Amino acid sequence: MVNVIYRAFDTTATYLLVKKIRDAFNVDIFSPAVLDYCVKMIMNQRGSKEERTMVKATLKQDVQAGKRWYTYATELGGYGAFFLIGVVPSWIYEITLNQTDDLKFVISHFKSLKAPEIAEQHRLHMQRNENARFAGRLPPVAFRARRKIAELPTALGVLSNVCD
Repeated sequence: MVNVIYRAFDTTATYLLVKKIRDAFNVDIFSPAVLDYCVKMIMNQRGSKEERTMVKATLKQDVQAGKRWYTYATELGGYGAFFLIGVVPSWIYEITLNQTDDLKFVISHFKSLKAPEIAEQHRLHMQRNENARFAGRLPPVAFRARRKIAELPTALGVLSNVCD
């Protein structure tokens, strides 16, 4: 479960960084030019063609996954929702569910389970100033994830049967 939460934060941070780069390129999509720029930034002109190809593929997957996790966070009241919805493998949220109907269904399901309210009650959402520095604070956020998971047996118990 902790791996799902880490992945949610990690891919969301990746998505938000790429979104800022897209904005700088003044494009609405993850274009080949943006992808090439990101790969150059990551690899700093090092690595073989195969390594660059692998980084491109991984980056595309992470950005796509991050977009979905960002949608969950947006629809469920904030990033604190990651602490509550990570009870099934991340690939369920990232690959199996389609981007429209399934995503809306899952969000609706978590709202019916009161996930946003539980996250708010247990102060799982980051404060506004933390959101502004989110991408640069992944290790502290990951530490916070471990701490919050240990503190939330009741909240997690409420949502432990999300697939029913």
